[in-house]
Amino acid sequence: WISSGGSGLNKESRTSQFPLIKNIPGYTNSLQEDNVFSIYEAPSEPGIIWFGSEKGLDRYDKKAGRYTHYRHDNQKANSISKGRVVSITEDKKGRFWIGTSEGDLNLMDRKNGSFIHFANDKSKKLTLLKSVSDGTLWIGSDQGLDFVYS
Repeated sequence: WISSGGSGLNKESRTSQFPLIKNIPGYTNSLQEDNVFSIYEAPSEPGIIWFGSEKGLDRYDKKAGRYTHYRHDNQKANSISKGRVVSITEDKKGRFWIGTSEGDLNLMDRKNGSFIHFANDKSKKLTLLKSVSDGTLWIGSDQGLDFVYS
């Protein structure tokens, strides 16, 4: 998978052509946004690809060919945090972490599609999440590196 910087996604298919995957306005079974900032395939969910965009998080089931969208909703406290999704990772316990450009860290319950928010210093712009084998969740920002033992 290759993000094309505002024009959708290219999917490598082991041929000379890269199919372009884009948002199709008015069609819910497509990306919700062409600006894709993060792509993740969780080891615990083979065949499921996650895309982080300006508008939120997309879950794509390759076998079924179906998208599920998660967006921030001011009326729902357990929706994903506001801001573009810049990083996605899964820790060794199978917990699913999402970082947004507003600096928030989200822990997603994938069974019911809800999120728990961990507010970060708003002066820091979250840029990367990385879970490592000892259980540490590394959080990269425009001001350095932090860690959380999970």
